[in-house]
Parts: sequence; structure tokens; C-alpha cells
Amino acid sequence: MVKDSITTTEVVIDEDVKKELFSIVAEEKQIIVNCIVNGGDDGTAARIWKSTYLVDIVSKQRSVLLHTLGVSSYPEWTLIPPKSTLKFSLIFSPLPQSTKVFDLVEQIPQPGGFYFSGIRRNDVDVYQVDFTDQ
Repeated sequence: MVKDSITTTEVVIDEDVKKELFSIVAEEKQIIVNCIVNGGDDGTAARIWKSTYLVDIVSKQRSVLLHTLGVSSYPEWTLIPPKSTLKFSLIFSPLPQSTKVFDLVEQIPQPGGFYFSGIRRNDVDVYQVDFTDQ
């Protein structure tokens, strides 16, 4: 049995820019969702629509997408070569302090929007989502 190797495609962000951005995020209590998308055997592409939200499952209050790092926003695409992985981050506005569980929802006017339900809130408001599991 031969194992295929998988490479990682990652956008490099200047360290000073990264420090400044994450300082702002922490100060403003924004929420970071780190994402992984596998290119598979044939490669694929990814993009995020501005109509992507975190939704408190109790109050239904939405947290809006503020920034994307390492992935294109609609209508552009980020190509993911075969046997590689794209890692990117989504930064959202704060959720209410009372939020314990939320959903990550991409609401788009065509098939293919994603939905991750039941994400449990943590103390640092940084989360991991693996799109390969979808």
C-alpha cells in the first residue's frame, strides 16, 4: 500500500500585521474560526461569502463576518492544488456573553453553503473547523 503525501498551502502573513490584527481581535472580543479544507486527489477551490455568520442557538443573534485571512471572498476563488490543504481564518464580531453554543452558517443563494452546528463556546473564542469532515 502506497501512502499519498499531502502538502499544505498556507498564506504567509507578515508577523507585525498578524500581531496588530490579533491584538485588535482580543481587545474587541472578536471570534476567530480557523478552518481547514483538503484539496483531495483532484484539487478544488474555496471562497467565503460575506453572508457567513455565527448564530447563537438560543437567542438566534448573529455575529457577522468581519475579516478573512488566507482565503478569497466571493466572487473570487482560492485554488487548492491536489493533495494539499488550505488553512485560513475567519474573524467575526462578538457573540453575546450568554452564548454557550453556536452554529457557523454560510447563507448563499446557490447550493454549496456550509453549516456546522453545535460549536461549544470556549474561554478564548478561538475555534477549529475542518471542512473535510463535511
